Amino acid sequence: MPLFGLPPIRLAGRMAADAIRQFNTALGRDAEELLAVFRLLPDTSARRAILRTLRSGVDWRGQVITMLDRAYLAEGLPTLVIWGGHDAVIPLGHGRLAHAAMPGSELEIFDEAGALSTSH
Repeated sequence: MPLFGLPPIRLAGRMAADAIRQFNTALGRDAEELLAVFRLLPDTSARRAILRTLRSGVDWRGQVITMLDRAYLAEGLPTLVIWGGHDAVIPLGHGRLAHAAMPGSELEIFDEAGALSTSH
């Protein structure tokens, strides 16, 4: 990970982000945020925090932590689940699942949130 701080690697990352952005995809739309994360990787404390977070919640199968086994704790609490209809990071299906797992919750979907813009 310290290699991400080297100028050639940073340049390659910038070029890749610029190329991805041209495709007008959700990943391209988030390219700047992804680059910001990679810029932090050479920093030892930031790298440790990112690795600790990944190790605690992600393995070879993907994300392994969910709230489903604790969702019942929200019963009786006013809970509003808000989701973007086109969320590119965490799909709407996850929001629906969270809502279904929390008795008495309300789900508000912003249909156009996360939608790719057709105009530039």
